[in-house]
Amino acid sequence: MKIVCAGTPEFATDIFLLISKHHKILALICQPDKPFGRKGELKAPHTKAIFAPMGMEILQPTYIDDAFSEYIKSLKPDIILVVAYGKILPQHFLDIAPCINIHASILPSWRGASPLQQMILSQMPYFGVSAMYMNERLDSGEILGISYVENTQQNIIELSQQLAFHGANLALYVLKHLQSIEPLKQIDADSSYCAKIKKSCGCVQLDSALDVYCAYLAYCVW
Repeated sequence: MKIVCAGTPEFATDIFLLISKHHKILALICQPDKPFGRKGELKAPHTKAIFAPMGMEILQPTYIDDAFSEYIKSLKPDIILVVAYGKILPQHFLDIAPCINIHASILPSWRGASPLQQMILSQMPYFGVSAMYMNERLDSGEILGISYVENTQQNIIELSQQLAFHGANLALYVLKHLQSIEPLKQIDADSSYCAKIKKSCGCVQLDSALDVYCAYLAYCVW
């Protein structure tokens, strides 16, 4: 298949690298370079840092406008694969080709920006990753498949690596069997949401030893 990938962090990189061994990636869409550190020097997204030296076309639009959608359409992708891109994609972009999102939670639980951390904080018995068709609503598309691992007190690094591996293999399975998979509609009444991580999340609350430990597991890198 010819695929356009859209994703920004390391979690997306790990998935796209495995996908690239089995399918042709036409281009990578990621967030623009952003200031980093005290000096405010521009830092490239992880996906760009890995794939740009390979000669892949890197696209970093500030906005997904009609002109950008037309360019992606001109590439004639069979699939658009999205992993932690960081923006809600407009309908004119979703109409280009089937858009499949790999989201790091067992949907409809933990839709939103920080599902890996939220799963750890909530101490769910199982952690997982979901593949779904995309729509204009946040992480609410029809589910195409789910893969999961047992909660063994993984920290954020360990869980990210595990779910990236499972997410990549789930994506490969979905791409191979897409025509025979019957999508499963999410039940919105069962949904939960997580927000972006803020500095205030790092404030230690000494009310519960378990909560402090879970916060350490979720935020140890940050």
